Amino acid sequence: MINQFTQLNQVTGIAKYIVPRGSILDLNKIELSSQNLRTQIDVDKSWNNNSISGVIGAEVGQTRSNGNAYRTYGYNEDLGVATGLIDPVNSYPLFYGGTATIGNTNSFSGTDNRSISYYASGAYTYLSRYSISGSIRKDQSNIFGVNTNQKGRPFWSAGAAWELTREKFFPLDAFSYFKLRATYGTSGNVDNSLSALTVMSYTGSPNSLTGFTQAVINKFANPDLRWEKTGMFNIGFDFATSGGRISGSLDYYQKRGTDLLGDALVDITTGLKVTSVRKNVAEMSGKGIDLTLNSTNIDRKFKWRSTLLLAYTQNRVQDYYLSTYQGSTYITPQGNLVTPVAGYPVYSIFSYRSAGLDPANGNPRGYLGDKISTDYTAITGNGTHVADLVYNGPSTPVVSGAIRNTLNYKNFELAVNITYKLGYYFRKSSVSYSALFSGWVQHADYMSRWQKTGDEHFTTIPSLIYPADPNRDAFYAGSETLVRRADHLRLQYISIAYSVPGIKSKKLPIRDLSITANASNLGMLWAANKDGIDPDYPYDISPPKMLSFGLRAQF
Repeated sequence: MINQFTQLNQVTGIAKYIVPRGSILDLNKIELSSQNLRTQIDVDKSWNNNSISGVIGAEVGQTRSNGNAYRTYGYNEDLGVATGLIDPVNSYPLFYGGTATIGNTNSFSGTDNRSISYYASGAYTYLSRYSISGSIRKDQSNIFGVNTNQKGRPFWSAGAAWELTREKFFPLDAFSYFKLRATYGTSGNVDNSLSALTVMSYTGSPNSLTGFTQAVINKFANPDLRWEKTGMFNIGFDFATSGGRISGSLDYYQKRGTDLLGDALVDITTGLKVTSVRKNVAEMSGKGIDLTLNSTNIDRKFKWRSTLLLAYTQNRVQDYYLSTYQGSTYITPQGNLVTPVAGYPVYSIFSYRSAGLDPANGNPRGYLGDKISTDYTAITGNGTHVADLVYNGPSTPVVSGAIRNTLNYKNFELAVNITYKLGYYFRKSSVSYSALFSGWVQHADYMSRWQKTGDEHFTTIPSLIYPADPNRDAFYAGSETLVRRADHLRLQYISIAYSVPGIKSKKLPIRDLSITANASNLGMLWAANKDGIDPDYPYDISPPKMLSFGLRAQF
């Protein structure tokens, strides 16, 4: 920075230092204070065949932070002093051409979050077989709308359970334990970075036209800012067969979220520098099944136990109040961001339609309406409507889980865990000639690019052009050509343990001794994509395989 703003007299050769010579010292300080007060009454009572328990209470809290940042120029570390000041307002010629201001990096910041909560919960059980429960909670916070009715929202839950194995009519020869249960409840979520009032900050640098220090609006006033609300219904059962060979649980749930927070575009005619604000803009729903199954397959000297975990989930965007219809808004380069299109999963992959490579020059071709086109500016701009995109599928697993097997023989134990994820997609990375020329960022796909007529029958990778066209690169990166299935099986870990038997020694005060060896992150056993890409780490290096050894002794 010192050299950048140095003014050199071409006649005398004397340098004038606009930024004082020496070190630049940045000081940052943040003070955080928090106070909480809670009062609570607990109830726990049993009589005859009845039992009741519950709590009722209230909590009030405040978290306050104050910070400042200060920069000193011309700092001498040995003496602990600074030798000069700078002019943060006026523009100065730069050594390599052009002009710029030094700017003012000094800043002050502060937050003050206050909340108050009231809550109560209770449960009643009769004959140790019939149970009901309920809870209610109301939270209020100063970050929500200035309208009083938006500052707080009550959340509640209710549930019931029935242990059928305590009933005389239940066939105990099949099950030693069977319990039905059902719950429904609501919950809320907040974003502490939001504000119901307008928030502005000074930029520290002058306006290019007026020369005066300027401020920008960081957050808009939103008097109706509300809690995100989620309602969830769950019904399921827990069971164990007679003899304990098989046990587990099965749950079915439905969820619906309302007043979900999301980004709403700001009218550009406001003249403000922010392009979006966070508002309550969406509704979504979801449903799924969770299964846990434990089994003892062999129970002799040699033992074999298994655990199966399975989760099936679906979700949909029900409504997005402030949606835009420009297709490029829903093209996520990595396919792992929220795509709020009503009727589709929350995390979806949408792509530009591809018409393959042009046989004459290797350009990637897309569509404008129903016509093949290479007008990349229009395709990636206003020319593509969200309805013109290809929906490839969800970018999160529809089915996932794990299978764990444990083998025991005498003092040896072997455990193997395999995980699986099915029913989803990812977008692979590929060449970007803009990145190649601007930052020398290369991709292995470069070696398989189109080079001559006929190559379009063997490759989908565009030809090299110079200068690069960023819109061409953006179309190819967001096209359906690069979407792959993400289904895979993974060997998560293998664990071996040996318990040393019969340790009884007066000289060594050790009662038990075991030796373990663990190998984890062992890689994929199978993947649906043929590119050799790990769908869990499609843009990064997979975590290294790990091998560890342990020795545990009990004295």
